[in-house]
Amino acid sequence: FVENYNNLTDPQYTQLLVKKLDKKKERNMVFSQKQNLLEQLKNERKSADLLNIACNLIFIKQHSTLLHVPGRCISAVVKLISGSLEEPQKELLNKALSRVVGELKGETTMSDDEKQELRGW
Repeated sequence: FVENYNNLTDPQYTQLLVKKLDKKKERNMVFSQKQNLLEQLKNERKSADLLNIACNLIFIKQHSTLLHVPGRCISAVVKLISGSLEEPQKELLNKALSRVVGELKGETTMSDDEKQELRGW
């Protein structure tokens, strides 16, 4: 991925210089974003956004890097992060994803208890 990225963003093609972050700045940025996401997690009411924030936090915890993904791609993120989760956590995440999809289709809703369980992770 990094090699392809470097090839595609080569200044000879894009005429843009892409500067790499140093590790200290990157670590600070990840920490700051994690704190922002934790604050959003406490206050979020919409289940789709709640799931997106929770998945971002899990990804940061697993990979120590940021992830920005649109809501429609969250099922792929759930699949990616589920690989290293224990079974109860995996079930909770998949159940939340099913509820959100059902909510978007107008079939089901996520209860406040389920939202709180997702927050408590």
